Amino acid sequence: MTPNASHHPIAKAFSERGIDVICDKPLTTGLDDALDLLRLRATRRPVFAVTYNYTGYRWCGRRAR
Repeated sequence: MTPNASHHPIAKAFSERGIDVICDKPLTTGLDDALDLLRLRATRRPVFAVTYNYTGYRWCGRRAR
């Protein structure tokens, strides 16, 4: 659990070391930082995932009755 503004530097530091990353949304707070992580991901190839999980919300994951 980190503040949104720290997602980019933390994810970048781990990715540069070849450590897999799972980042909660938002991935970054700006497009330039997101593109930086994309370029890094293309050269390093660690697993990099962003969570977009809404299963805890009542309106998701249930059938309408």
